[in-house]
Amino acid sequence: MDQDVPWVRAAGARERTLMPGAVRRFDEVETAAEQWRRLGLESVGTVLRWERRTTVDHLITDLSSRSYVAVLGEDRRRALLEGEREALLAEFPDGPVTVPYRLDLTVAVVPR
Repeated sequence: MDQDVPWVRAAGARERTLMPGAVRRFDEVETAAEQWRRLGLESVGTVLRWERRTTVDHLITDLSSRSYVAVLGEDRRRALLEGEREALLAEFPDGPVTVPYRLDLTVAVVPR
């Protein structure tokens, strides 16, 4: 999902609060371009964005299927899922959720 969107960023912050270390922020991860630059390669890239519409129930089901949620104890898992449902319904009280996505596409180029 696109971490530039406030509700997505807030959802990630809630997950990290309940599961420190299990969920990383994308802006804290070294990009492919940075890794390749260290290896002496050049890179070119672009950002692709799109969105889809879904329901709160679908997002909660998706979240519950993640391995780092599945290993939580029942109380922590319930707290996370109920908290997310409440937050999503507050953000999207009239129904469908528009979920934004961001893809950073980077291609390494061997210098000439």
